[in-house]
Amino acid sequence: MTAGEIGAGAPTLPARPRRRALRAGATTVLIVLCAAIMLMRAGAAETHAQDALESTPQAGTPVTLEAVAINGTEGASIPEGLIVTLQVFDSEDTELQRLEAEAGGDGRVSFDGVIADREVTYTLSAAHNDVRFFSVPYISTIERQGPPELLIYELTTDPSVIHIIGDSSAITPVRDDTGILRVLQVTTYENTSDRAYVGQDPLNTRLTVQLPLPAMAFDLESVHNPGSLVLAPESRDVYSIIPVMPGVEEYIVTYGVLYTTNVFAWSKTYPYPAQVVRLLVPGEITYRPGPAWVHMADSEVSGETYARYEIASLPAGETVSGVLADLPLSAGARSRSLEGTLRTAALGVVTAALIAAALAVYWTRYLRRRARPAPAVEPDLLQERREEALRELARLEDARESGEITQEEYDTASRSHRDLLRRIFDGGRAQ
Repeated sequence: MTAGEIGAGAPTLPARPRRRALRAGATTVLIVLCAAIMLMRAGAAETHAQDALESTPQAGTPVTLEAVAINGTEGASIPEGLIVTLQVFDSEDTELQRLEAEAGGDGRVSFDGVIADREVTYTLSAAHNDVRFFSVPYISTIERQGPPELLIYELTTDPSVIHIIGDSSAITPVRDDTGILRVLQVTTYENTSDRAYVGQDPLNTRLTVQLPLPAMAFDLESVHNPGSLVLAPESRDVYSIIPVMPGVEEYIVTYGVLYTTNVFAWSKTYPYPAQVVRLLVPGEITYRPGPAWVHMADSEVSGETYARYEIASLPAGETVSGVLADLPLSAGARSRSLEGTLRTAALGVVTAALIAAALAVYWTRYLRRRARPAPAVEPDLLQERREEALRELARLEDARESGEITQEEYDTASRSHRDLLRRIFDGGRAQ
């Protein structure tokens, strides 16, 4: 297997068969089994029947195992010198044997000295165009029609051959205060061509299909093929690195969604056309759907009621959205809320104290100004004011005597000057 070789349909060598990966993720698989009724999973398999019959290897001495490699792309044949690998595993998925043989022009390949003295599992694989293709596992004690088969395909990078038959996301009930929503997602892709889809990646890291995921998704795990998901370095989108075989392929993933308040904006963009999109929400959470969502009949699984929403016939590039509300606050959020309340109360107390202090200072200064005696007037200034008042009174006397103003006008105009002279006189007597 070359450095650029990637797997198709099963883990790459020397990994064990797919059922071992499922066993390693036992906890997640339990979730899958619990939600299977809701998620309406779709699947299909394509096989090529052979006319020849072969008996199950008999227990005892090593046997010769006949197999056949088939090119599933129309008009294509088995390449010359194709090396087929046979792996033999016991019931504990421990590899017992690995053999290699070259396929003939008709695709037939023969392995000598194959273990057959116990129940074992046979898995075939071969590298073609830098992609390693795997067969389904064959159990030695189960009779089969014809020899074990290994399907290989030519490749395509045309994304138009990829469609999403269904994308179902189930939010599991929240049972803690971590502030994390756990989501189980089943996305079923269909490759409508007769070639293996390997994607278009200029960095040649063989990114294949992109997974539609909501914002803030993290802790992503592939259930059926652990380690097969990668994060694109530039776009930050999540891709599978396993080619999509012709027909239907199902991707089962789990992930977490971090929320910081009691609401979360659920939004997903679909990179390929999607026939049906589903969202299942547990009873304790409210979903406020965006446009195009249809509220279907609720589903009940293991005593839990789920609200089910669906959207049909989404074009590629479409974004669906809604708001998850009434989320239970996490311990951290409650702590921050309490801290904010205490901070607001403390600021209110400090502000009130500052206002009270400012009023007290103002009132004190006001009372002091009221109690403070009028400042003493300098003698020279008093003298100047007295002389000015006397001059003005003399002028008004002359005007009255000459008839320029009446007595009444005189009384009015002279009153302020007489009052000033009276105050100056009284102040001089007091001193």
